[in-house]
Amino acid sequence: LPHNFLLHGCSIDPANMDKLCQIFRPCFALTQLDFSNNSLDDQALERLLNHLPQLDCLTLVNLSNNKFSTKGALLLASSLHLCERVRLVEVKHLMHISQVSHFRSGSSEDWACIGLSGNLLGDEGLKCLLEFLPRLQVFNSINFSNNRLSPNGVLHLIDALNSYKNIVEVDMSLCPKDKSQIKFAKKEEKTEIYSLKKCNFLMEHLAKLFALLEMCINLGEINNYKRCCGLIVQPLIILLSVFKLVLFYFTLRIEEPWLQAADVINLVSVGIQVNSNIVEISIPETEHVAFEALEIPETENGEPLKVPIGHCGLKAHHLYSLKEVLESCSVLLELELSHNDIGDKGTVLLSEILLGNPELRKLVLESSSITGSGIIQLTAALSQCSSIEEINLSRNEIDDKGAKELASILPQKTWLKKINLGSLILDDTGVYFLSRGLLNMPFLQKLILSNNSITPDGGVQVAEALKNSSRVEELNLSRNRIGDIGAERLADYLPAMRKLRKLNLSQNNIGAAGGTKLAIALANCLHIEEIHLGMNCTGDESAVRLAEALPSLSHLKILSLQSNHISSVGGVKLAQALSACHQLQEISLSENRIGEDSILKLAEALPDVKLLQKLDLKLNGISNAASIHLAVSLGRCPSIEEVVLSWNDIGDEGAMKFAEVLSRIPSLQELDLESNKITILGANKLAESLLKCPNVKVIRLWKNQILKDAAQNLRCQDPRLNFSF
Repeated sequence: LPHNFLLHGCSIDPANMDKLCQIFRPCFALTQLDFSNNSLDDQALERLLNHLPQLDCLTLVNLSNNKFSTKGALLLASSLHLCERVRLVEVKHLMHISQVSHFRSGSSEDWACIGLSGNLLGDEGLKCLLEFLPRLQVFNSINFSNNRLSPNGVLHLIDALNSYKNIVEVDMSLCPKDKSQIKFAKKEEKTEIYSLKKCNFLMEHLAKLFALLEMCINLGEINNYKRCCGLIVQPLIILLSVFKLVLFYFTLRIEEPWLQAADVINLVSVGIQVNSNIVEISIPETEHVAFEALEIPETENGEPLKVPIGHCGLKAHHLYSLKEVLESCSVLLELELSHNDIGDKGTVLLSEILLGNPELRKLVLESSSITGSGIIQLTAALSQCSSIEEINLSRNEIDDKGAKELASILPQKTWLKKINLGSLILDDTGVYFLSRGLLNMPFLQKLILSNNSITPDGGVQVAEALKNSSRVEELNLSRNRIGDIGAERLADYLPAMRKLRKLNLSQNNIGAAGGTKLAIALANCLHIEEIHLGMNCTGDESAVRLAEALPSLSHLKILSLQSNHISSVGGVKLAQALSACHQLQEISLSENRIGEDSILKLAEALPDVKLLQKLDLKLNGISNAASIHLAVSLGRCPSIEEVVLSWNDIGDEGAMKFAEVLSRIPSLQELDLESNKITILGANKLAESLLKCPNVKVIRLWKNQILKDAAQNLRCQDPRLNFSF
């Protein structure tokens, strides 16, 4: 018998539902029932749910587009008690989708989920749900997104959940497109995370919210994003004062698009003055301010502070105020001012800050509009920071003089572990000075010189500088021009880098000679986790040598070899070797021509790569026949999240096979089939399969053989089908 039973367009009364279920009982191969698009009423639904405990092999029941009332939705929820194998109940009003999904295992490890998104609960409905919660002891999560709640409903939620000991995360938003959910722990955990996004809080709501949060004794993180309240400083003072007395680590994040440089300085000042336990204040790229605090025994010197405040429009004149604020901190350990317009004028004030903080361990000034003259100013102050461990000056405009000045202080920095000098447009002269400075750095772990103008001679200089650096864990020379000569010299010293975890030499004009020698050397780097050699011309010989090395690289997680002139000769060998890479998470062989035989071997190997999350085979001439084997194989990859098969020769047969296996890949989120040979037939099958695949976010079908009107109709049925019109 087939694994699936589909019945559409019928009127099934309760008596006939009983007869159907009696027929299903001995069908041990039956795993899915699809009763969508029928005229089932509440009585027929109740009969079906009563039979669920006897249908042992079912994994999914789809009941979309039927005539259930609110009572029917409650019956679906009750299935959690009727059948212990039920693990997911999802009810969506707007798309008229109701489904029950359950697993064969009756293990207590598989907790149940309830989805109530897209309904009309409102504040009163949420209250009823919260009153009902204590009776349900088997939940993993409850999703109640898009239910017309108000700010008062959010406050009631926080108040009610204070009495639950097994809550680990509350994610709340009043935006219909965002997710709102409660996550529960399997056993009592100490840390709780509250994320309150776009909740339209006014001052009166904030006062109540902070009073409620004060009672959350296990609170570890608060994320309060956008539309909280424009006048945020006074409420922030109250909240930070409340948490001054906590005896645990906590993080507070508040995102507001209005935050500018002056506001940031003000908030930093407020944080330091109000709560002496704060150990980190950060303004990352996402425009939010984060306060991280930890209760530490008082010391005479005060608490060490980390201040990462990037992406907020700081200019040189703002550093006067920042300098005054930081002077109240006796120990500044980390200072990050990336993506601000500090410029050379600002480096004068920065130098004064550095001179006042000789114990500084981390300085990050990425993309800060600093030139060579500003670097000369900074290095004079950095020479006094004897404990510095990390320097990031990437994406500035350092010239040869600046590089020479920086290199002059490197020999003194015996504790320096991480250096990022990427995107400085350094040429071989600047690299020569830096290489001399790098010669005696026993603790160096990370060196980034990407996107510069390093030629083969410069590549040799860098390699020579690293010949005694046995602790290096990450080396990034991508987007340079070191060629075969630089690659071969670097390969001479790779075997000594026993702790190397990440190597990025992509886009470096490396040919077969350099690629082959690198592949041989990498066999000795037993802890390597990432290999990036894409956009070179290493060819088949290098691929074969790398395939020979792969079985010994048991920690490898990312293998990127896109656009490397690899044909079926190297592709087959690589595909066969991948089955031994059990930790592999990402594979990119895009823009090669690895051929049909390689794809078939890859399909054989993939089920052994249990942790694989992303597979990129763009532009590889993959045919219908090969894609069918690949689809079947991916159906046995439990962790796969993204599959890129764009710009190939996949037709309807391949698309139909993917549609068939999609429901067996619960982790899949993105399937890219752009620019293939799929018609409306294959697209229709993919659309049908999405009904059973709630986790899939997008299937890209741009530039296939589908008329615009047909594509628009499919997109209206399910917006996850992306035709880019």
